[in-house]
Amino acid sequence: AAYAAAVSEEYGFLPEEQFRHGRAEVLRHLLALPRLFRTPYGSRHWEQRARENLTTELTLLGG
Repeated sequence: AAYAAAVSEEYGFLPEEQFRHGRAEVLRHLLALPRLFRTPYGSRHWEQRARENLTTELTLLGG
């Protein structure tokens, strides 16, 4: 939640709808990747939680 809020603040110059649309595109792109982490360690330890976080943020954006 803190990271998502920081990203929103960083792009605060954009109209809300434009930000939401663009951010949702980024999240969908990341979720479509076969792996978020390049190393087996990263995939093993963080992949599932990272995908859950991305999915939650996308849902909250309505996208």
